[in-house]
Amino acid sequence: MQPAQSSSKTLHSRRSVLTEDETGLFAALAMKAGLEAVVVGGHGKGFGHSPLKQGDPLPPFSAGHAWNAVRIDNGQWKLVDACWGAGSLGCGSNQYNRHFTASEFTRSNEDFGYTHYPENRDYLFRNDGRTYTWEDYLMDDMGERLQIYGDPEGDHGVNRRTFQPAMKHIKVHDPHDPVVRFQFAVSCPHWDHERNGKGKPYVMTLNIGGRDGRKTQHIPFNTDGKSWWVDVNRIDLGAPGQKITVCFVTSFDNKDGRGLTIQQYKAKQGRVASAWGSMCCWELV
Repeated sequence: MQPAQSSSKTLHSRRSVLTEDETGLFAALAMKAGLEAVVVGGHGKGFGHSPLKQGDPLPPFSAGHAWNAVRIDNGQWKLVDACWGAGSLGCGSNQYNRHFTASEFTRSNEDFGYTHYPENRDYLFRNDGRTYTWEDYLMDDMGERLQIYGDPEGDHGVNRRTFQPAMKHIKVHDPHDPVVRFQFAVSCPHWDHERNGKGKPYVMTLNIGGRDGRKTQHIPFNTDGKSWWVDVNRIDLGAPGQKITVCFVTSFDNKDGRGLTIQQYKAKQGRVASAWGSMCCWELV
């Protein structure tokens, strides 16, 4: 695959028209640095992608996206997406928002493969030895998944594929399964929030509606620093149509929320000023 414009033109103009421009520039810069790099063409589950629904026929392979493979430590091929790592289209508009997403350069090849499928399967570069087909790729996100906000990997070190429940809709009433466990985890067991991330972790909470949706509250997650979990009675989640959200405490008692402990949060919860950010949400049915 050839870049749509020369890498030098892209570099000097600081503009690219197509994904191929950015991947061509990345490959050129990598090779200038003494690394072996190639441009990979294929399908990407980016803007406009709609997961298959139960009963939908399997569509034929289609390309339309490009990314890079670069050979790094010990001759290992690493998959990266310079296009998605540089920004994205705004929600509900065609306006491009520039923002660096580190996870598009750091996530494992296996995780990368859930959202990218190459024309040539030799460029899957999976380390787990799994044979991964076009059907596997399309069916991986079948159904409507929970809504994820922003960049949980870059902002919190959280792997978006670890969120459970994985699907968007949660039943308020299910006599056979009265308790719901909500959980997620960091991308790597060796992740250190201060060394690898943006600083000490925030207190994470689950914002629920309460029984019949009449008592909104933030329930703090249990955590060991690598994973977060909380069990909630299904009838206490809220009313059908309401959303429940994973939040993080950005400020508490007029202080930065980073480094706040669960004990400190519980001791003053509801009695001091606080502010939250949102990570993901589900919808109750």
